[in-house]
This record gives sequence, structure tokens and C-alpha cells, in this order.
Amino acid sequence: MVVFVIDFSQAAKNALNPLSQPVRDYLWQQLETARHSPHVTSVIVTGGTKNFSAGADISEFGGISSAATDTSSVSLIDIVECIENFPKPIVAAIAGNALGGGLEVALACHYRVCTTKARMGLPEVTVGVIPGAGGTQRLPRLIGLQEATQRILTAKPMKGPQALQLGLVDAMVPQEEQLLSTALKWAEWAELMPLDYRRVGRRTVPDAAMVDQIAQFAQQQLPPANRGGFVHRCALKAVLASATQPLDVGRRIEFEQFTAALQSMQGQAYRHAFFAIRKAQKPVAALQQQHPLLSSTGSSKVAVVGAGTMGSGIAMVLLQAGCHVTLVDVVQPALEKGVKNIHKIVHGYVAKKKMTQPAAQQLLSRLASTQKLQDLTHVQLVVEAVVERMKVKKSIFTTLDQVTPPSCILLSNTSTLDIDEMASVLSPQRQTSFAGWHFFSPAHVMKLVEIVRGEKTSTATVA
Repeated sequence: MVVFVIDFSQAAKNALNPLSQPVRDYLWQQLETARHSPHVTSVIVTGGTKNFSAGADISEFGGISSAATDTSSVSLIDIVECIENFPKPIVAAIAGNALGGGLEVALACHYRVCTTKARMGLPEVTVGVIPGAGGTQRLPRLIGLQEATQRILTAKPMKGPQALQLGLVDAMVPQEEQLLSTALKWAEWAELMPLDYRRVGRRTVPDAAMVDQIAQFAQQQLPPANRGGFVHRCALKAVLASATQPLDVGRRIEFEQFTAALQSMQGQAYRHAFFAIRKAQKPVAALQQQHPLLSSTGSSKVAVVGAGTMGSGIAMVLLQAGCHVTLVDVVQPALEKGVKNIHKIVHGYVAKKKMTQPAAQQLLSRLASTQKLQDLTHVQLVVEAVVERMKVKKSIFTTLDQVTPPSCILLSNTSTLDIDEMASVLSPQRQTSFAGWHFFSPAHVMKLVEIVRGEKTSTATVA
């Protein structure tokens, strides 16, 4: 008896083991080797001790989690169907992330073993698609329709202990070093057991009788269809089909809804935001030497002028980004109220367990306040967020131009006023480091900011 171990991290391009075409090709070749070897009696599929797989390589999304239009290449659906219908038992050994297509591979395996710290989930709605390789059909068959629906619609992952409790995995180990040895024991044991009843696609959804109630509740929780909710509705249609249709019909419905979400304007917008956020986190190398903020390795020192709702919200955003923030307002009561508002936001995060108490204390330790613009001699960036009056803003920027370092970037949160007119009060050298930076309220909640480039704003400032 031989247990054949497939570690597809050997073909992956990074530690997250994305299911790119080379990885899928490798998996397929290894599965075929195991299938045709007379000595192999069972198989283990693993991504190593760091990650199983964080899912699709989104840059090639059209062919990863769906029936690829290019029929000459191995799709994720091909891999998943091969695994579930494999003539020998397959055990998934899950460490780290098993997300999206990674979890769909694990769901197709006949047994699943994970570590305590493993994270499993189907977060596809966050990038404008739905699970497309059977995830909407197999997950409800394992953990129930109600739980699976909520997990898919909210993109909420689960850790090892919860996965074990729900029946998503068959065993759990506390340490990554124990994962493969435990999976080997399960693979040896699986050789002696009937295989067909372990094929998840042949099971029925345990709470299928509650499909109408589950559907009604889920529909009430969805975002409006015209405000980001179209993709969620596609996901709901697919997952509900698992309770009323056999696997092959459910898979067709899933593919139809995957395609609809993929091609929708909302789906494209989700993916645009996904890539834009990550690109913005990596300044262009050619620009890094053009401004100190782009090449800085420590915490930036910044200031926000105006302690109202918008100003304190912007200060919170900058604090969350790791900056040392000085909040400025010439009116003492307004300044105190702004500081209290930031404390209230932070304490709310702690109460909702979105932030630990030590993290909250560390964040608040980076907050300072002052009534004087003259105290901003040390900052690298200043955001103005005062009343929308050109005269007031010009006065503030005139002073800031005089007291801040020459390399300091000056930004205005204006939503309507002319950036170039504001810049006219600045020295010629400073005008290249001036731009609009318009946040949407509440600034610490809305993950959107509009950069307004002035006539003389440099590319390094925009970056």
C-alpha cells in the first residue's frame, strides 16, 4: 500500500499557492500519475505547512473558478471533478488559508484534516464573482444550507475549531508539523472504507426542508441590487439550488450565476477596486526617490486641520494607517470634541472586537492635538478639512506654507472649491506638492478618496 502525496506548492508562484494555470496543470499531472499507478492506494493533497491555497489567481479570473472558455487548458472545475470522482480516496491536508478555489478543492476531497489555525471560506463576492467550481453546491451538503448561505454571502471565513464543529473537516491537529502524519493515518484508514459515501456531491443538504425560510431571511440581509448587491443575488440563487437540485443541475445554475456576476458592471467594479487598492499600496519604484513619504520606512508624521466630523474621521484613517497624527483646531471645544470622537470610534472597535485593547492603546498613543498651526514644523503631510470657504482655506494654506517643512505635502479635503485657486497662495515650489484629497463621510468607514490633481501637482505628490 502506497500513499501518494501531492504538494502543489512546488508549482505555485508564491506562498499563498494561488491556483494558477501551472498549479492546475501540476495537480492534474500528479492525479493522473496516482490514478494509473497500481501501487498507489490513496492520495494526500496539500499546499504545504504554510497555506493550502488562498484561491484563484484573479489576474486570469475568466478561467480559474469557472468552466474556462479555453477548453484546451485544465480548469479548476476539471480538477475538482477529477478529485471527487477519483477511484482512490483523497485526503486534503489543510494549513493556513483554504479560501475560494482552495476550499473548493478541499471540498471535493473525500476527507479533510486541518490545523487549529487554518482559515477556510468562500470570499468570492468581495471580488465580484461567486464560487464557481462547486463551492455553492458542496458546502451546503457538508455544513447545512443556512450556515453555508451566510458564509458565502458575508465572505466570512472560519478557523479550524469551528470547521470541525460544523463538519467541514474530519480531524484537526494543533501544530502544522503534525498535519502530514495525521493525514497519512487518515489516508491509510480510508483505503479500508467504502468510498462512494464520502463523495460530497452525492450527499443531500441536511436542512433542505428549510430552503424557503432560509431564502426569505437571506434576501432581507442583501445589499440593494443597484448598490453592490447584484453579485450577492447571484450567489444566493446558486446556493439555494443545492437544496432543490441534484449536483449536475446545481452546477449548471452555479455556472450561469458565476458568468452573470463575472460579466456584470458591479463585478468588474469590485475587481477594479481590489486591484487598485493593492496597486496603491505599492508606490511606483521610479517615484520612490522623488518624495520622502514614498521611500519612508518609519511611521509618517501627519496633521489634520479641522477637528469636525470629517476632520476627526480623516485623522482616524491616518491613525489606522500607522501614522503619528496631530489634530488641529483653533477652537478649543471643537478640538476636544474631535479628540473625543476619535476615542469613541476606537472604543467602538474594541467593543465590537474589531480591535484589541492593546492595539487601541497603541493607536491612540500616536494621536496629538494643538490649536496652533505653528506647531506643525515637523510634519510630512497636512490635510485641511475646515469649512468650505475659499477665504478660510487660503488663509490656512498661507500659514502652512510658511511653517511646514519644504518637502511637506499639503492637501485639501474640499469637495467643490477650485484647487488651483487655493494653490495660488503657495510658493511656486510648494504648488507641486499640493492637491485635493476628498474623503467621503464617514471617512473612517467609506473606503473611497478622490484625488484632485491641480495644474502644477507633481506625479510624486499624487503617488
